[in-house]
Amino acid sequence: MQYRTTLKYTNRETKPAYVHDKYRPLLKGSVLDVGADDQYLKPYVEQEGGTYYGVGLGDKVDLQINLDAGPLPFDD
Repeated sequence: MQYRTTLKYTNRETKPAYVHDKYRPLLKGSVLDVGADDQYLKPYVEQEGGTYYGVGLGDKVDLQINLDAGPLPFDD
């Protein structure tokens, strides 16, 4: 399957619309957003009926974690 979109993004605020348009079929399940920042992708995942969990160093993440400190604390 090829994923395509005509949308472009220029910053963190516009990238989630691009990701949503391009990868919409993949957002229906569980999504782990690594480097979630302000969880800009969360409303798009929830709109598709998916479950969202964001990790990173931002103030609005579900789990604050330094991604450079080692492996993520999740099972494969």
